[in-house]
Amino acid sequence: MQKLLGSIPPNQQLEAQSKLIFEMQAAYIIECRDLLIGELIHELGRSKQSDNASRQKVENQLRTTALESIRKDLKEMDESGKINPQL
Repeated sequence: MQKLLGSIPPNQQLEAQSKLIFEMQAAYIIECRDLLIGELIHELGRSKQSDNASRQKVENQLRTTALESIRKDLKEMDESGKINPQL
């Protein structure tokens, strides 16, 4: 920044310095905003990935529980003679 400010001719110094400082501040704010947006997108992706993994785990547990319940019911029906193998 010192090199840029030093390269400005003396007769334009105050106005050019003000403009240069303003432009640098604006560029910094835009870069920070872009960085923040990038981080938010990245965090959202990680959050969705975690949610999907959790949802898949719950779905698998529900399927396992349902299958175990069906198997148990069929086994009980078989042992009690309620299932007729001749059908």
